[in-house]
Amino acid sequence: MANERKVLADYMDFKQLSYMIKVAECRSITRAARELYISQPSLSQFIAKAEDELGIKIFDRATTPLSLTYAGEKYLEAAVKIIKINDNIKSELRDIMDYRKGRLVVGIPKERCGYMMPPILKEFKQKYPGIEVQMVEANSDALRDSLKKGTADLIIIPWLEPEPEPEFLYLPVYEEALLFVAGDGVIDKSYCQDGYSNVIDWKKVEQIPFIVLKSGHGIRWMTEKLFKKYQINPVIAMETTSNSNALRLTAYGLGVTIVPEMTVNMLRGAQRFNTYFVDKEPVTWRITAVVRKDSYRNKAQNDFLEIARKIFNKSQEQRI
Repeated sequence: MANERKVLADYMDFKQLSYMIKVAECRSITRAARELYISQPSLSQFIAKAEDELGIKIFDRATTPLSLTYAGEKYLEAAVKIIKINDNIKSELRDIMDYRKGRLVVGIPKERCGYMMPPILKEFKQKYPGIEVQMVEANSDALRDSLKKGTADLIIIPWLEPEPEPEFLYLPVYEEALLFVAGDGVIDKSYCQDGYSNVIDWKKVEQIPFIVLKSGHGIRWMTEKLFKKYQINPVIAMETTSNSNALRLTAYGLGVTIVPEMTVNMLRGAQRFNTYFVDKEPVTWRITAVVRKDSYRNKAQNDFLEIARKIFNKSQEQRI
């Protein structure tokens, strides 16, 4: 019983837990020390002391890079859970306060950040002037990873079926159309479905070079899904890392592309291009806020989502 109490007391040392988690993530004491802003010898001594107190070896120093022992794996598994419980309790306690201070970390793709965040932040900051909003900008895959690691409170990405991570909760924000884009003179009405002057015929555009985003971006996954749905094997002319680049390249006649309506709205007037519907019925994807199921969502976070829903659902209604 005494040993059990000692181990519990050691686990409740959150500094120790966070240091051990960081070393396990970095798989290097030197790199972990640099990210923790402490000296490498100090961190090494800290780990040695912790292992001595626990009576187990957490890390196998004979491997390169550093690895966890079996006992270390169990320790880290419990450590992550304890840190999460502690974070959730803190969030709940902050929710009771009046939110004069705080921080919200939002992960969002770079272009979507420029499109969605300004109007959301304008209203959110009026309600919560003391809450700092930090943004993590990356592609969809990297944002999911940041949510798993806890470096983002929530992320805003397109919802791609099926939901790949059962530990996530997907909260709808708004529906957004996907559009087929071509530069002037690349295609005309003859490339459209019979009886429709603005709906493309996929078989007729199959041989036109496509400009697509690189793997890891939600629109690339959706584009490939459309290729499969309409049973075409297109020529991929080039890959890029942003929808804006894809549309600009398309505007210069270098190919055709599929982009979200967001991109068209942002660049309309700045570039000459033509848009077409993907099918007779609008093809859309759902823009969602994603959070961890095991994380407490406070009032400020909920209000942030409600503001996003209000602004962009209203925008869609006005468009229709």
